[in-house]
Amino acid sequence: MTLAQARRIALAAQGLHRPRPTGPATARRVGRTFDRLQLLQIDSVNVLSRSH
Repeated sequence: MTLAQARRIALAAQGLHRPRPTGPATARRVGRTFDRLQLLQIDSVNVLSRSH
């Protein structure tokens, strides 16, 4: 399996092979995305700073 084939398989498995949706992000569309990806990451850090 080539690297390009592996990349396409990984993107398709996450549903990211589809074109980007157009129009506003509605609650229904966001909910469908969460259902498809089964992942939500919330980053509470809202500033950029160097790590020590």
